[in-house]
Amino acid sequence: MTDYPPEREGYEQFERRQLAKDRDCIRTLQLAESDARYVVDSLIDAGIVEPLPQTKRFVHRPTDRTFRSSICLAYFHRGWLTGLDD
Repeated sequence: MTDYPPEREGYEQFERRQLAKDRDCIRTLQLAESDARYVVDSLIDAGIVEPLPQTKRFVHRPTDRTFRSSICLAYFHRGWLTGLDD
């Protein structure tokens, strides 16, 4: 059975449900600056991230990627860890 209804009204309802699901997913993925900073501080303590205070950047040592934002770095590291598990 497919979720895609062939009739126009059904399609519009389907589309609204999908958008609502997407919005729900986005909310659960949001990371507050304070939470991201905690993650980055933990990574710094573990030697995984090196802060570069003169340029206000962070270097993710396993990949040598550079980040200006603790939020971006926290998301990247989460995805990198997930990729290692695969």
